[in-house]
Amino acid sequence: MTIKVLFAGIALLTAANIAHAEMATCPAVSSIKATPYTDPDLPPDFNQGFKYEAPGPGGQMWEGQSTATSETYLESKYNLMLVSAEMIHGKILCSYGGTTQRENAEPVNNVSKPYVQLGLPFNNPKAATGTAWKGTSCGNQGGAVPIDASQCTFEYQP
Repeated sequence: MTIKVLFAGIALLTAANIAHAEMATCPAVSSIKATPYTDPDLPPDFNQGFKYEAPGPGGQMWEGQSTATSETYLESKYNLMLVSAEMIHGKILCSYGGTTQRENAEPVNNVSKPYVQLGLPFNNPKAATGTAWKGTSCGNQGGAVPIDASQCTFEYQP
């Protein structure tokens, strides 16, 4: 009898834990905001860029930064879009790419290849059922092919 009660209690706790999982996705490009950023640890020609933030679940903020750029990549000409997500050490990293811009200039041409990565730590993140996650990766790692954020939905414990 005691063993049956013990197993019933464990099953109930397990079911409660599973039911309490939350779901989230990478933030929409429209929710990402950029502010000027200077990295004091980099040399002057490479330390200027932008800090990125977007609202996340539970009042947390997705965060990222890029240096050695004068562009936020949030302008419409870059057509920024989600291209991949990764789970690394309890953190979700969302990567965004877009349309490369070329500008003729002397002595060399300017090329701006947009790339923004935002990260946020989560408690026990795992792929949601029916999504495009393959192991710890979702989407086109290193590519520029967009993926719908819902395909990279993940679960976590609040």
